[in-house]
Amino acid sequence: MTTKSVSTRNIKKPTQGAAPNYQYQILRLMWDSYPWLTIGTAGAGVVSGFASITVIDTINSAMHNAAKRPTLLLAFIDLNIIAILFRNGSALFPSYVSIKIITSLRITLCNKFLATPIEEIDKRGAANVLTLLTNDIPQLTHT
Repeated sequence: MTTKSVSTRNIKKPTQGAAPNYQYQILRLMWDSYPWLTIGTAGAGVVSGFASITVIDTINSAMHNAAKRPTLLLAFIDLNIIAILFRNGSALFPSYVSIKIITSLRITLCNKFLATPIEEIDKRGAANVLTLLTNDIPQLTHT
């Protein structure tokens, strides 16, 4: 067996026609850029989930134990507030990271644009440059 056949045999090839999984790429980008916000997003999602489960348990307890209903009402209100706050937090953290990443992308693009010689810009054409600046980055923000 030759070395070439051994090295190419172990390479995994992507499934033909399969769509790439962008969720993991976005998670990787978020982790590389802001690891604490990624951990905060996951933690807020877990707390929100547990609070929602506890709300259901509180409703079940109130249905079966009429004597504890006043106490369970306060717990119900508190748990709903916690669930709403942490659910919103787990949704807002990725938005914040997205804004930061897009801002740094725009700054990098503008710095490259400013460093480009004017002859190169004239060669490419004003229409292509304006398309890049006005359409391409906003298109990235919507994907």
